[in-house]
Amino acid sequence: MGTTTIILVRHGETDWNKEKIFRGRIDVPLNEKGLMQARRTAAALREIPLKAVYSSPLARAHATAEAIAEARGLAVIKDEAFNDPSFGLWEGRPVAEVAREYPEEFRNWQEAPHLWQPPGGESLASVRERSWRRLLELSREYAGETLAIVSHRVVLKLLILSALGLDESKFWMIAQSPCAINVLACTGESFTVNRINETCHLESLAEAIFKGDH
Repeated sequence: MGTTTIILVRHGETDWNKEKIFRGRIDVPLNEKGLMQARRTAAALREIPLKAVYSSPLARAHATAEAIAEARGLAVIKDEAFNDPSFGLWEGRPVAEVAREYPEEFRNWQEAPHLWQPPGGESLASVRERSWRRLLELSREYAGETLAIVSHRVVLKLLILSALGLDESKFWMIAQSPCAINVLACTGESFTVNRINETCHLESLAEAIFKGDH
């Protein structure tokens, strides 16, 4: 069985990333910086022989995926499994406001993410189950090939944790900056993590080291 290379990419920056607003299923577009990041990410991946490009259906991920796919004449395949989680009543609200109004739930988000579920929203366990199941299906479908999946911070953290054999309690141990590149190699159901949160195609190494996860 051949080794499948899976390139996981976070979408580019949106205004709500900068303003620290919970996004979830609200369809926030890339801002100008995010569009530039998408172009630079596409350039960084230009030499990679991609067989397919998958994306969350949300515009911020799909636009990033299109930048990667168009140079190869590929059509982006939208896949609900890689959609951002629903943040329920938190969506569209600033982080500071949510922290004031939902102190217990927000404390879980920061300190016990494996126990967290926003009011009316989706748990990390649910997001992990749907996205990891689909990633395993694609790794078999594209055995021996290379594909890219463009998704969201929460989804990508959970996929990387799954590949490392770690649970949702370790959620905050993984950083995912806008347009970060991550690389997994899969043989059967055995994974090797070759890159995590690679952003040197966007900025200097010093900038990458001191950049926050938002």
